[in-house]
Amino acid sequence: MGKHKNKAWRYLLLADYRVYIPEFAYKLTRHYDSKWFTLHSSGALIIRRGYGWDGASCVPDGGKLELVPEKLRVFCNRPGDCVRTTTPGTVVHDCLYQFLDEISRVLELKPSYVRKAADKYFRYSIRLHGFRFWRTYYAGVRLFGGIHRWLQGRK
Repeated sequence: MGKHKNKAWRYLLLADYRVYIPEFAYKLTRHYDSKWFTLHSSGALIIRRGYGWDGASCVPDGGKLELVPEKLRVFCNRPGDCVRTTTPGTVVHDCLYQFLDEISRVLELKPSYVRKAADKYFRYSIRLHGFRFWRTYYAGVRLFGGIHRWLQGRK
């Protein structure tokens, strides 16, 4: 079971995972290195081995340990929850959302910009991997991600 910050996660990275996020290549003047990821000024995001996340909601499929697209090696905590079409997008999306305030503060970006870049990558990835409900899921992350951010701001 993947754990950090005293929370059990559904998925756990077994190897570093590297992706390119074009929105960051145009905005970043320096890179940022943290315990769980590195974000380069080139737009490269490297999420470190051991990172845990929840993934997409309401999507059954898969098995315990699988090699998903883009050579993403992941351990799935609950059989039946690993999804080939959404897992690559959710690891990036969840990492950027989890550390959104930190990324925004350190790299001097608006939180709304980081959030939109995360959502756009999620949309790109689930479309690329053939997830047929990509429009619904993208609308969901845009709507509910915004509501979640708004509620956090009210605390």
